[in-house]
Amino acid sequence: ASPLRQGTYIVANGGSSELVNPHLKTLEAERFRAYRGQSYALDIVEVGSWGSRSDGLSPDDPEGFAIFGDTLHAPCPGSVVRAVDGEPDRSGPGREPRTLEGNHVILDCDGTWVVLAHIREGSVSVTGGERLAVGAPLGLVGNSGRSDEPHLHLHAQTPSTDAAPLGGDPVPITID
Repeated sequence: ASPLRQGTYIVANGGSSELVNPHLKTLEAERFRAYRGQSYALDIVEVGSWGSRSDGLSPDDPEGFAIFGDTLHAPCPGSVVRAVDGEPDRSGPGREPRTLEGNHVILDCDGTWVVLAHIREGSVSVTGGERLAVGAPLGLVGNSGRSDEPHLHLHAQTPSTDAAPLGGDPVPITID
């Protein structure tokens, strides 16, 4: 099911060509092995009534983006493998984040891990081991981790390890 329910959303990065999906570069290159699970990822943004993602051309404040603060919902029934919070939301260019994914939740949905990343600092509302139904609230869309603008990073992968949680093999997904 769609993890976003409040607005009009589009895929900003996704698909089967590196031209429209930069995540694909992690599929083959050995230096990206720890992030291979995100090869088929989608980056989803919200657009307003005029088709704009933000107030102005490129606001420094993440709250200037339509998707910032939208509620994330569990897209599938499963248990929480990992729930990370405490990474700050980025405001414009600045220091390099500690992790690529920032605040995130990983769900085990029938043997496939579903990763939702760049969650707003302080909003992750689930804990490891918790069982969730489709639609359970997970947190709010943010701009934590390596993110140029607030968006939902969503991907599915085979299970991985604590040392490389995004290092599983990528799994194609469909929404609704």
